[in-house]
Amino acid sequence: MPYFLSYLLLLVNLHRNRLSIVRILIHISICARAYVESTVDPYLLRKKIFERHAELGWNGWRQSAAALFCPTIKSELEHSESIKSQSNLLIYNHTAARELKRKTIMSRNSESGYSSDENTISPQEQIAKDQRRFAKKYDVEDEMMRSANGILYTGRDISTEEPVVIKQIPRGKISEFKQVQNRPVPSEIYYHFKAAQASDFVVSPLDWYERRSSFVLVMERLDGFVDLFEFSKKHGAINEEAVRIIAGQLITCCMELSRAGICHRDIKDENILINPETLEIRLIDFGCASREDNCYTTARGTPSYWPIEYFQNRLLSAEPLTVWSIGAVLYILLTGNWETDQSGQMRRNFLAERNLNSYTVNLLDRIFSPDPISRITMEEIRASGWC
Repeated sequence: MPYFLSYLLLLVNLHRNRLSIVRILIHISICARAYVESTVDPYLLRKKIFERHAELGWNGWRQSAAALFCPTIKSELEHSESIKSQSNLLIYNHTAARELKRKTIMSRNSESGYSSDENTISPQEQIAKDQRRFAKKYDVEDEMMRSANGILYTGRDISTEEPVVIKQIPRGKISEFKQVQNRPVPSEIYYHFKAAQASDFVVSPLDWYERRSSFVLVMERLDGFVDLFEFSKKHGAINEEAVRIIAGQLITCCMELSRAGICHRDIKDENILINPETLEIRLIDFGCASREDNCYTTARGTPSYWPIEYFQNRLLSAEPLTVWSIGAVLYILLTGNWETDQSGQMRRNFLAERNLNSYTVNLLDRIFSPDPISRITMEEIRASGWC
């Protein structure tokens, strides 16, 4: 019935276009053939008829219509619908894959330790389950270092023999939790997983576990990488070309985190890993990370890297804070030093800057502007062509 009504509508349109009776009869025969031979949407058929009529002119269209036009329309429409279907499938698959990655990286299934509404267990049972899973999955090897918010160990995946880094975060060092599927998660773990989803310049977290007195974060261990602090201590000031390569990656990373609504808040040489051979970098330690905001009234991280505005008015904004922190890293790489006065504020070493070109010095001037509003942005640094 809908097809019949559609064909009546087609005839009305044809009449409005003042086609002759002969032309109308040809249209009717074409529509009848389309109705019998295909299930093509008549609305699309009507559109194609008028498009082809305009394209060929009446004589050419009349000569080719009876033998060729309906199959051509049918073929074209079926091909169009096929492409549309494939495109929709690709979009669906891409969206589904992206959603699956998001769910995988931000949460674990019940086998990995999460509780669902249908299968809830007590916190004590969850901790015991996590301990069994961890013992089955990983071997802890040697202590690497102690940081302000945890202890890092080398480890290995028992089944794959892949090296990993295991960070133990004492509960007493955790100041903020996030809820993920009804389980409290340290904000460090939450933001690390979220950041790794947003940027490839973040060390990949693999899993996390809860213990009675701590949480455990398992991360990839990158072969050949050292932290930028050790790199700078060994090499001192390095050439500007190398710094630009490093800066480009760091700025890209921070911009990607910003788009994901994350502010690291403790960017410094000790929280950046670098491969000395390739100059590839990775950002680590999200213990101070928070949601990006235009107004922080408290500072986090290392005081010697806090921007000048915090010492003046105890206020911070995410973008100027991040730019200042990036500038600190660049300054260390370019000059080999980072000095602060008795109040903790950064003090530039103009003697060490003598070897830098004027363009670089001008960039540093804009990065370390005392006014956060006029301070250069990450986007402006990229647009400047310096890195």
